[in-house]
Amino acid sequence: TVVITQQAPLCSGDLSVTLAATPAGGTFSGPGVSGTTFSPASAGVGTHTITYTVTENGCPGSGTSSVVVNSTSAPTVAKTSYSIAIGEAMPQLSAVGTGVIIWYNADGDSIGTGASFTPQDVTTSEITYTYTVTQKANSCESTPVTVTVAVTGCAAELPTADNLTVCEGETIVLTATATGLVTWYDATGKTILEVNGSFTPEDVDPGTYTYQVTNTDVCEGAPINVTLTINAKPTAPVTQGAVLCSAAAPGSVSAVGQNIKWYAEESMENLLGSGETLQIDETAAGTYTVYATSENAAGCVSAPASAELHIYPTPDAPVVSSETVCEGDAIPDLTAEGENISWYSDEELLVVVGNSDSLATGKTAAGNYTYYATQFADGCSSSASVATLIINAKPQVSLDGAATACIGEDVTLTATPDGGTLTGEGVSGLIVNT
Repeated sequence: TVVITQQAPLCSGDLSVTLAATPAGGTFSGPGVSGTTFSPASAGVGTHTITYTVTENGCPGSGTSSVVVNSTSAPTVAKTSYSIAIGEAMPQLSAVGTGVIIWYNADGDSIGTGASFTPQDVTTSEITYTYTVTQKANSCESTPVTVTVAVTGCAAELPTADNLTVCEGETIVLTATATGLVTWYDATGKTILEVNGSFTPEDVDPGTYTYQVTNTDVCEGAPINVTLTINAKPTAPVTQGAVLCSAAAPGSVSAVGQNIKWYAEESMENLLGSGETLQIDETAAGTYTVYATSENAAGCVSAPASAELHIYPTPDAPVVSSETVCEGDAIPDLTAEGENISWYSDEELLVVVGNSDSLATGKTAAGNYTYYATQFADGCSSSASVATLIINAKPQVSLDGAATACIGEDVTLTATPDGGTLTGEGVSGLIVNT
């Protein structure tokens, strides 16, 4: 007959126990079993069946037994940390659970039971007391929860202050509020910087700075840290202005930087646009100045950089003269009135044939010749005026009629082209009197 020694209920946090059964020499099996030991932690919470198998006189036999593993959760503590001033009464500690609440001191000694517990330790000096609390149910005690009571030298409430993030060059004012007097210290807490709710640090360079601030209400309480972050400004963008003639206006200026914005004035009051280029919608001659800034990821804006658009007036086309002459006559120069005259032989103004107020064309053959004149002033070239030189060909005259006539006879002559006039002795119209 196989007999397993019955195991009393265990807790999930208990150490492993040794299993026993008769006859000896068998093997245990089941959840949490290792050899002849049973581990409550490995098996887990619940009722577990343990089997013992043994062979005696060549005949196998087995038996089973149940092992119960219980568990108790930690109690719920109302507050895990207390702070009181020297001389104040110890606070009442509290915890709730489904079992028996047990309180312990730092040495592990049980010092009380129940949902509420007031320690009897003294508060005559600065010290921190540590307590733990458990609950016990089903013969199992939970893991402990730690509760501390700090006895400090002053019970003044902590001041209230916000960290501050600014950009380089901006006004910096740190503020704190408290029930008493506000005092600002450096990061070490040793040097007083200001005794006031408002504090303007001397730190102005980019970086992160830490200050301590306290509240003095009867006594000076514990400090809190306040952080000042000064983000660097980006460098001003690199701008590129433009120069153009009024005939080509409007024009654009450009800048290279981060998140470029354009303004009408250096004070950056009127936003004109954003992006690397800005078109300035002006066409009248003059100088137009705009200002560009860069903005980095921290939202800090650079100093403005100026960009200028210079618009020069486009001069009027020059006043030119055209000439008409006969072939063989002296060929007059073409003339133009204006500044820095240039003459071209083509409408596209690609072939320059002269650079003065007058142009000697060098033409002598009959024909119509066209030239184009521009003037140049303040870096701008005018549109072209057209001047023509017309050289008319002389007519080719032929005269027909009797080459020999008797005295007293009239001879009629024929001449081409029509419209001309015959002259000579005895000539009247086209008739010659002999």
